[in-house]
Amino acid sequence: MELRQLECFLAVVEEGTFTAAAERLHLVQSGVSATIRNLERDLDVRLFERSAGTGRPTLTAAGTTLVPQARGMLDAARAARESVRATGSELTGTVDIGILSSLSAVDLPGVLRRYADQAPGVQIRLHLRPQGSRELLDAVVSGGLDAAFVAPSGELPPGLRVRELAMVEMRLLLPAGHRLAGRRRVSLAEVAEERWIDSPTGFGNRVIVDAAFVRAGLTRTIAVQVPDLELVPGLVAAGVGLGFYPGRADHGTVPGVVPVRLDDREQPHWQLSLATRRGVQRPAVKLFAELLSRYGAPTPEDQQR
Repeated sequence: MELRQLECFLAVVEEGTFTAAAERLHLVQSGVSATIRNLERDLDVRLFERSAGTGRPTLTAAGTTLVPQARGMLDAARAARESVRATGSELTGTVDIGILSSLSAVDLPGVLRRYADQAPGVQIRLHLRPQGSRELLDAVVSGGLDAAFVAPSGELPPGLRVRELAMVEMRLLLPAGHRLAGRRRVSLAEVAEERWIDSPTGFGNRVIVDAAFVRAGLTRTIAVQVPDLELVPGLVAAGVGLGFYPGRADHGTVPGVVPVRLDDREQPHWQLSLATRRGVQRPAVKLFAELLSRYGAPTPEDQQR
């Protein structure tokens, strides 16, 4: 097997067609097809089957088995290449990092500033995904992202390393004139009939709040779905509905909004983690993770406030 063959194979997997893979690799389609045939010949297996209806290639069992192995081999080769180039000189290349709309639980600007000081030759590219943590995790597994900040919930895709960065309470945000705004704590039953503002399905914070209502045997009505948590406080202040925001009591608040806690047995918590692929890590990605661990995590005092 050659690395170029594996690059072609993964391009077809990720792009969905030989044509799209060829465009991504700046090759002609016949060249990609020939490379895949040679790879199948070397392995003595079929990696793709073409659908009779659409003509789109689908992975065989052997192809599915090869995907994580191919990614691991390409990651290792890329890491080796960057390590050699960095010997006696600075790191170069790009690092693609997925982010959530709210990252107040970590000092990302401070980490990026330190990263730029230590590795000025590396370009950091930050990416949002419309389906939140679920899509970010899939992008890390597929190789579309080198790392991602996620709020994981449920079963994780295989092949990931997920490290917890912070665990914070999700504060209930009430408009200042709300009947319960003067209370220190409220129960879900007291607000279940209200109109709600929340993220779309697939976002970690939405999963956490939905689960809290299920545990309490309650349902709620989502009046407005927003992909950006930073919009929630303003909508609450405007009287559109109630919402949750992860962080300290002073995070995510604007004039006209009152944050309150739920009863202890109902209080949801939001976990922020960094997801990377298992296996050999590129030096540029490893440096980001190290700096985040050293400087980006909140202090114990921050998490308790």
